[in-house]
Amino acid sequence: MDLPLRDIHLPPEPSWWPPAPGWWLLAAVLLIAVFLLYRRLRAQALARRARRRVLSQFEAELAQRSDATDRLRCAAAFLRRWQMKTRPDLVALRGEAWLEWLDADAAERPYSQGPGRMLVDALYRPDCEREAADACVALVRDTLARGVPA
Repeated sequence: MDLPLRDIHLPPEPSWWPPAPGWWLLAAVLLIAVFLLYRRLRAQALARRARRRVLSQFEAELAQRSDATDRLRCAAAFLRRWQMKTRPDLVALRGEAWLEWLDADAAERPYSQGPGRMLVDALYRPDCEREAADACVALVRDTLARGVPA
């Protein structure tokens, strides 16, 4: 007995479009990750550029002064102006409180227990030693290079 059967027809291969929901989810996660990475890298680049600009301004102001006391006064004034611009909520800090804030992210406490102590009365010093002033100026330079303390 011969039955009139036809050949088996397989369904067509699945198409690549539209993708399955999992692929859409993966694409969305990747796009979000790329966007967040871009924002982070951009913020870091802007912060790095701002730090370089501040350092170049600081160096330009220091280059105009040759006396150690003048350089120390310049460093103290520049650091205070920088603080006022970046953290206006901390403008009222003076003396030891200011040094404590500058030491906030440093374990060795270079401002309150090191060469940075000279900044408290730098504007009122009649004169100071060249080595001590240079150490304090180098400390200010390092602080400006690191950026704003938390």
